[in-house]
Amino acid sequence: SGSGGDEDDERIVSDECIDLEASMQFLFRTLLEALSEHRRVSFFLDDLQFADPASLRLISSMLSNTMERSSRGRVFFACCYRDDDIHEGGNFASWRLSIKMFPLDVMELKNVGVEGVNELVSETLRLSPRITRPLASIVHQKTRGNPLFLRQLLDLLQHQGYIYLNLSPRRWAWDIDKITNLEISDDVVALLIKEMQRLHADLQLCLKVASCMGFCVKYSTFDILSQDLGVNLRELLHQAAQKGYMVQVDETKIRFAHDKIQQAAYEILPSQQRLENHMRFGLVLTSHVLNGGVENDELFFVAVHQINRGGPGVLASNSNQKDMVAALNLRAGKRSMELSDFSTALSLFEHGITFLEEGTCWTTQYTVSLELFDAAVETACALNDAVAVRRLSEQVLANAKCNDDTLNCLYAVVKSLRLAFKLQDSKRVAFTMLEQLGERIPRPVDDITLAANIQEVKLLLQNMSDESILNMKETQTKKRDVLALNLYHDLNFLFQFIDPKRIADTSLRMAQITLSNGSCCMSPLAYAQFAIVLVTMGDTGLGYRLGTLALRLLDKINAQRYTSAVIALVGTLVSWVAE
Repeated sequence: SGSGGDEDDERIVSDECIDLEASMQFLFRTLLEALSEHRRVSFFLDDLQFADPASLRLISSMLSNTMERSSRGRVFFACCYRDDDIHEGGNFASWRLSIKMFPLDVMELKNVGVEGVNELVSETLRLSPRITRPLASIVHQKTRGNPLFLRQLLDLLQHQGYIYLNLSPRRWAWDIDKITNLEISDDVVALLIKEMQRLHADLQLCLKVASCMGFCVKYSTFDILSQDLGVNLRELLHQAAQKGYMVQVDETKIRFAHDKIQQAAYEILPSQQRLENHMRFGLVLTSHVLNGGVENDELFFVAVHQINRGGPGVLASNSNQKDMVAALNLRAGKRSMELSDFSTALSLFEHGITFLEEGTCWTTQYTVSLELFDAAVETACALNDAVAVRRLSEQVLANAKCNDDTLNCLYAVVKSLRLAFKLQDSKRVAFTMLEQLGERIPRPVDDITLAANIQEVKLLLQNMSDESILNMKETQTKKRDVLALNLYHDLNFLFQFIDPKRIADTSLRMAQITLSNGSCCMSPLAYAQFAIVLVTMGDTGLGYRLGTLALRLLDKINAQRYTSAVIALVGTLVSWVAE
């Protein structure tokens, strides 16, 4: 889903190039400080070996902030991980080394010892520990005390008759020699696979489907897939839960009892079958979302994620479906941007690009190609990923049919270079954009024509009432005006560092565009910038009036995203001079 055309036009160039990850870290630190001010707070973070780099950096930020602030002693972190899933040089291994600076207590939870295994076997078989000790010793040797492995091995031994119910005396018994000589994999996943392959075909199908869908899935999602597969997955899931493979979370969701169980169920499938399953399930769920008449963001994202896991190779011979999937990723990415999930948005846009026909997409799929690459460049800029901005923008600049089709991409490049503080390069690209927009290059303040133009705008403002300024018609060239005003606003920032004499002309042009074309979301910022020029040149009265109108205009039009900037400019550079 997406917003209307006008809102899309305003959003195209409105978001500033900021470090969203740093902003998120700041918000979490602030929230933690507020929560821990009058109470103790505990965090239990499990399976950190699977965490993505951004999440690990967020945890580091919270740890650092806790040590530096007064909340120290009131916040407790318990970070758990499995060391057998760690790869040297991987994200988690590097992160674990980076947090050694913090005073952390390391507690190693070892596998179950021989006595612990014997206690478990004794309680399971309802026999004295003295009787079960020989069996427990062999079981411990084969499982190394891994709890999950231990449970699965006991089930296997019972299923294959190595542990059996004796009638005289009436108790559990076992064949110690056969168990000792039994050859089993030392990998719990291999053992689980072997056990699952003995299950009924429908139950195997259920576990395979669930493993493709993820660790924890809603029953309603399985209900949709049941219609396509012709089986009652909900009933089969309950059977899987009875056998210990699944655990019901609540009335709406079910999950695997352990991630190794999901891994085993997934590895039963041949690699090509996995890809085909992901694509099939994704398309089924997508059809349900698109034809259901009710928007369901969660299910839509699940569907697109499944399709992307299938990959373009599965649809190699179906160009129409590949076009549809590319468009679905574009739609999902735009929705992620609306939800401020820029990392997911970039991933979706780049997945959409992979479904385009390589080598011919700019000829046969020009519109969707341009939209995907434009959106990906903008999102990469928002994530401060300069490498991705450069890589993606090169494609747009090389393949765009006209200069207008490069403008959004070029503006993202301007912001990316500015954020990297490559100000001269940013200015160079911005000047290229101005030429393509038919705008003039900003003049220095000592240009004799500039003073005359400023005087013209001053006279125009003096002859306009406050109400006429506030109630100006909306511009008919919104997309172009918003882009130009954003570009001039960015140039104002650049010129503060490299060419301050040109700020007056950029601010003047912002006011001219608004006064001649009509109002848009950027108009309050345009008036605020020009108000600063007027105050600087000594016309405090008109500057203060225009600054006040900029503040009033914020409430009148859809300009919330510029509220802080306008208040800051007017409050610090205009109001205090006059008041």
